[in-house]
Amino acid sequence: MMTRLQATPTDFWLPGRIGVSKRGMLISAVPGLMAFLLFYSLAIHMHRSLGGWPEGIGESGFPPALLLHANIATTFFWVSMMVSLYGLPVAVPVCLLVARWRPLVPCFGVYVCVYVFSIMLMRLAPGPFIYWWMD
Repeated sequence: MMTRLQATPTDFWLPGRIGVSKRGMLISAVPGLMAFLLFYSLAIHMHRSLGGWPEGIGESGFPPALLLHANIATTFFWVSMMVSLYGLPVAVPVCLLVARWRPLVPCFGVYVCVYVFSIMLMRLAPGPFIYWWMD
């Protein structure tokens, strides 16, 4: 018979049994969704403002609103990417070591899955926009 202090491998991943809330999972998905929405809203804004895709690399000739939108989107994307690359490799092992924080690990998994899926969907954008974005 198993006591309450013992855990099975499935206890770790089942949100209902370990106290991970749906709200926590939803909050974990927000950065990836925001990056996706900012990326595609910038693509639409750029195409409408410039009457097509940019002719070259850079932001010369962009209207002020488009320039602001581009700066917000690129800053959000790169800050969240750096947090993912440098923060997650520290946060996940720490959460695994601290018993009270272990329920947060599935939230990091949701974060990574949504972010990776968003990046994969971003690759479907028109080529000239991807070329400009990757500059």
